[in-house]
Amino acid sequence: MNFNVLVLLGTIASTLSTTGYVATAILYIISFTHKLNFQKTILFFIIFIPSLIGISQLGFMQKKIEEQLRVETNLKQLEKTFNYHSENADEGEYLASLERFTAMYFEWENLKEKPILGYGRNAEHSYFYENVSTNYSLTGGLVKLLAQYGLIIGLFLYFLLLVSSFRLNKDYPNLSKLSLFFTVIVCTISYNMFTIPIFTAFWFYGIFHPEEKKEEELKAVSSEEIMKRLRKRLN
Repeated sequence: MNFNVLVLLGTIASTLSTTGYVATAILYIISFTHKLNFQKTILFFIIFIPSLIGISQLGFMQKKIEEQLRVETNLKQLEKTFNYHSENADEGEYLASLERFTAMYFEWENLKEKPILGYGRNAEHSYFYENVSTNYSLTGGLVKLLAQYGLIIGLFLYFLLLVSSFRLNKDYPNLSKLSLFFTVIVCTISYNMFTIPIFTAFWFYGIFHPEEKKEEELKAVSSEEIMKRLRKRLN
């Protein structure tokens, strides 16, 4: 195995991040099934699946997953917290961020309130800020992207991510067509990936490809040369 990959895996393992573990697992699953053969199938069932089960049984992983999935319980507890802070904290004062799945629930409520255009980049215009709490922020980006920009622009941005994933496969055939797409999708459950410049660059990779620009420039140059030659002949 490549030394750089080992360093990367070691770094991810040291973070104790459920998002990092799941994104890595999905990326390896896609890579394994990209060009599936008998040997890869055997390795997948003998090594990879038991490894995934073992990782999921880690104490901190189980605890974090169970806590995240108890959305209904979290909402009941948060209702009391919101009511308390609405009376004792200043409006707009930041106190904490909500857990990813709970935040996803409220972002869905934001989306239902303004499905076409979204609430924009200013969270103060969101349903959550106006009707639930002004003291908490919503983490993640999977539903947030749709809630902020609306269904039309939000779905278009996800379509561009899919285009970039296909383009990356064209330039690097060893990668699956969906590697970039699913990796970013998993990460956006916990983080607002679209607003981070380096990830935005990958997100738009498919529409700002340098080779296509060069080809267009070459075509433009050749057409200009042809016109010059025609003018010389006419003169």
